Amino acid sequence: MRCHNLLLGAALLAGVAPLYASDVDRDATPAWKYRFTYLTQLLTNDPSHVVKDHVVSLATDGATIAFEYTDGGALTLALEDGEVRLDGRTIGRYPPGGALESAWRRLAVDVSRAETPAALTLVRDWNPEGLSNDEAANAGLFHDKLALLSAPPTRTTPPQALPEAEPGGLSIDLSDLSDANRLAPLLRASAGLHGPSLRITVPDGSAHAGHFSLGSSERMQGHLLVIRGDADIYGTVIGNVATVEGNVVVHPGGVVTGDVLAVSGVVRDLGGDIRGTIRTLDAPRRTAGTSTRQTTDAPVSAWTRFARNAAGTTGVFLTLLVVGFGTVLFARTPLEVVS
Repeated sequence: MRCHNLLLGAALLAGVAPLYASDVDRDATPAWKYRFTYLTQLLTNDPSHVVKDHVVSLATDGATIAFEYTDGGALTLALEDGEVRLDGRTIGRYPPGGALESAWRRLAVDVSRAETPAALTLVRDWNPEGLSNDEAANAGLFHDKLALLSAPPTRTTPPQALPEAEPGGLSIDLSDLSDANRLAPLLRASAGLHGPSLRITVPDGSAHAGHFSLGSSERMQGHLLVIRGDADIYGTVIGNVATVEGNVVVHPGGVVTGDVLAVSGVVRDLGGDIRGTIRTLDAPRRTAGTSTRQTTDAPVSAWTRFARNAAGTTGVFLTLLVVGFGTVLFARTPLEVVS
């Protein structure tokens, strides 16, 4: 009987040993592991999701594209430090500087400048050439996950620079954003303009409609107003920034020297430099391509804080009381020995 157990244990060790050997040599992951991961992903019963927003992160060691869901959660696709990651899990490796990394970086730049529905289409249609079998398998996993996502139609406002208003037309001075309540009616009125009447004058600045993106090598002198669209800042804005029915997103490397105001939107600092004050008005719009996260919490009264602290203290006391009674009732003998 003992010999039988020894033989069985040796057989198990022999079967497991190749797995450990492959894990040690992570740079030469066998093809079967990719196929196993691919099959596991296919057998996973993931529900479909509607996308509301997307975020792109570019760094020297990789690039990440994340799609946020309307019902919570997100899908994160990343190539970082030689690893292919899906929702934070490593599913394979890639050679730095190879075809997969170069194509993924170009895609990330294009996606960062597009609205969420268009960004989802770009990633779905991504079909780089010159990939190895393992790299193609990882790209296939990305496509399988993206097939479960959908996004509402894009906004009707195309990106455009707005001409100045005629004499007597709408003029919005953004040199002082401290009195947001005074500016709010004018900014809301600007979002209601359409067609030939879509003309706004911004003294010492410019106005744009739809999605606006400032490249990392670009430098804008003057204030910026964006209506019915997000303002993605990768470069430098020397002045104040305001959006109506849109978000202000300052990416790594982006700089805003003045204040930032979002009406019916949020301000998201993803690692940039906002040197002025951040202000928001009204609830964020809940449409595709925007995020519903708030940048600041509502002020809490003293009584509310007292009630929260009292509830926490009471909960800790009751927990310790239950543990004490349980120890006395069910572990009395070991307790006496320890005493």
